[in-house]
Amino acid sequence: MLLFERKRITEEEYDRWKGSHDELCDINYEGTSGGMEAAAAVTMWTRSLEHNMRYMNFVCDGDSSAFRAVKECNNGDGPYGKDYVIEKWDCTNHVAKRLGTGLRNLRKDTYIEVNQSGSRKRRSVLGGKKQAYGQSY
Repeated sequence: MLLFERKRITEEEYDRWKGSHDELCDINYEGTSGGMEAAAAVTMWTRSLEHNMRYMNFVCDGDSSAFRAVKECNNGDGPYGKDYVIEKWDCTNHVAKRLGTGLRNLRKDTYIEVNQSGSRKRRSVLGGKKQAYGQSY
């Protein structure tokens, strides 16, 4: 949806901006927005050879579509061939975020404990103040 359709700018302002923008900007990608990152990564990695350099480590945010696209270059051998293996490194901030989410979810996980009298009690899978390894003190 265009900005002027949301009433943030007038149609004339939009036309003026678009006219000046078209002169400065060339379309260099056609496809989905999800594929844009992978396409840009492949372009950068293959272009590096023109500058006599090679990227050997690919720092990712957990989404491996761009890494997978780079690895699939050159018949699946990566942009530099079989002799130069590219390593995937996960960004520590993204790893910490995923770990924290996993731990918070684990803390919320519960099970139902039924004692000998038949009463049911919800327990945390991690235990609690008076509980260790599923046993009460």
